Amino acid sequence: MRRCCAVSARAGGSTCTGWRFARAAEIQFPALFLIAGGDKIANADRSREVFDRLGSRDKECEVYPG
Repeated sequence: MRRCCAVSARAGGSTCTGWRFARAAEIQFPALFLIAGGDKIANADRSREVFDRLGSRDKECEVYPG
């Protein structure tokens, strides 16, 4: 069975703060981040920080302009 996890990096929210952000390296399953660069809700830089901290070797990140 394949595991799936949805992660949100909302600016100003508590979704990626505290232990969730600090323990991102413990995430070992495949991850795909699709980031809208101009998103007013989810901060693209913070999303990229979370992606960079993931412990998974099988991960991909696409940042779309606008």
